Amino acid sequence: MPGEDIAYEGAVIPFAIKAANAGWSANQFARALSDAGAGMRRQVALRVFAQGAALAAEYGQEPLRSLSAVPTFAESRQWPTARSSGVLQTVQMVYREAVTGRLVTRFRNIKTEAGITRQAAIDQAVAEDVSNAERYQQSLISAVHTGTAILVASEAA
Repeated sequence: MPGEDIAYEGAVIPFAIKAANAGWSANQFARALSDAGAGMRRQVALRVFAQGAALAAEYGQEPLRSLSAVPTFAESRQWPTARSSGVLQTVQMVYREAVTGRLVTRFRNIKTEAGITRQAAIDQAVAEDVSNAERYQQSLISAVHTGTAILVASEAA
């Protein structure tokens, strides 16, 4: 992982997930960001690492799966509903507030008939949230795909 390209927009949280999975400490992560020229304050880097570690614990490998692939049936879970059908993909976005420096997490669900690539779901979620982020003076740190549910219309729901 040292020397890995983390400079592109949105790569900080996936890098934090990989670092947590590799057993890195938060300080090692902050140092690696600094060495890579990420230009992030240490306090913010430690918060980002904590966010990545929490994502790794809660969602396993989902945030690190191929962004160019549509989630497979095996990577999805079925969700019984009263009338809805389709595919619901969840994206978690992490923002940094300009005034306080606090990290804010928001989720956005993207519903489609057959599912879309993880990157398309992320792009759509971020686009839908732009005005909200601007209103609260927040800058996007990263967005990750956290799950897929296949909506199944069922009488039991």
